[in-house]
Amino acid sequence: MIGRMLMVFRTAFARFARLLVALLALSTGVQSIDQAVAQDKATDRNSGSVVLSGTHWIFQAIDLGEVWWGPARGTEVFLRFSDKRVTGSSGCNRFFGEYTQSGKELALSELGKTRIACDPEIMKQESAFLDLLSGVTEVTFDGQLATFSNPDKGHLVLRRKIIGEPKTQHQSDSRYDRCKQAGGALVGAQNSQCVSHGEVAFSDGRTPISLDQCTGYFDGCNTCQVENGVLKGCTRKACSAEHSAPLCLVGDETLLDGVGRIVERRGRSIEIVFDDIVERFTLKKGLKTTGLEKGDEVFIRYLTSAARQRPKIIEIRRWKMPENGTEQ
Repeated sequence: MIGRMLMVFRTAFARFARLLVALLALSTGVQSIDQAVAQDKATDRNSGSVVLSGTHWIFQAIDLGEVWWGPARGTEVFLRFSDKRVTGSSGCNRFFGEYTQSGKELALSELGKTRIACDPEIMKQESAFLDLLSGVTEVTFDGQLATFSNPDKGHLVLRRKIIGEPKTQHQSDSRYDRCKQAGGALVGAQNSQCVSHGEVAFSDGRTPISLDQCTGYFDGCNTCQVENGVLKGCTRKACSAEHSAPLCLVGDETLLDGVGRIVERRGRSIEIVFDDIVERFTLKKGLKTTGLEKGDEVFIRYLTSAARQRPKIIEIRRWKMPENGTEQ
C-alpha cells in the first residue's frame, strides 16, 4: 500500500513539475503552453535516448523512498554535463568528475570537490546529495525531469534548466541579491560579485568569502586586494566567467576551510582524512587542541602555499552533525 501511494505521489510530482516547466517556457519566449507541452511530449518520445552532454540540471528533490527532501533555502544545487565531464554545486562546495553514459546506464567517477564548511543544514544536504550521486547507475527521463538512481540508497530528481528562465524564490533570496539590494559594490566579470560589510557574495551561488582574515582573494579570474576587511582594487583580466571556487589569500598563502576526521596525531603533526584521502598538517604553535581525539570530526582553517611543505592549521574545533542537522 505504501509503495503504491509513493508511486502516485511521484507521478503527481512529475506532472506538477512538467506544468511548471511549461509555464516557465511561456515566460521565456515559447509562444503558448500548448507549444511547450508539445515540446515536452517530443522529449518523452525520445526519453530513452537523451544525451546528457551539453545539458544543465537543477536539483528538485532527494527521494529516499518514504522520505523526500527539497533543496535547502538559499541554495542552488545543480549538475552540468559536458563531453565526459560533470561539474556542479551541492549548495556549498563545487564538485567535478567524469562520467560515461550508454542509453539509461550512467556511471560517475573521479569525483572531487572543494572543501569549504557551510551551515550545518547545507552540509547535511551536500552529504546526502553527493553520497547518492557517487553511486548512480541509471538515469531516466520524464519530460523535463530526470531521475538519477542509486540502487542502494535512493534517487535524485532534477529538472532540466531552460535558457533564460527567471530565478526561483529560493535562488533570488541569495546573499548576492540581498547585497545588491542593499547597495553593495558590484565587481568581477559581468558584475558577478557584490561586496558589502566585509563579505564578497557571488551571483552564481559560490560560497561567500569573509574578508576579515584576507589580504586579498582570487575570484576564479582576477586577484583583488583587501585592507582591513575593505576591498581596495582588483586586476582586470578579461574573462567570460569565473569558474573555480573563490580563494581567500593571506600574503603569499591561501586560507582554506575544511571538515574531516582525525586519523593520527603526533605532537604538532596531525593527519586528517577528507573523502578517503589522508592529508598531513602542522598545527600552529600554541594552538589549543584540548579534548580532540583520534576519530573526531573536526572543522579546520589552514594556510597552504607552494613553498610550504605542509599546510598549517590555524584553527581547529570539533564538528558533529547529528540527525537533526544542527551543529554541536
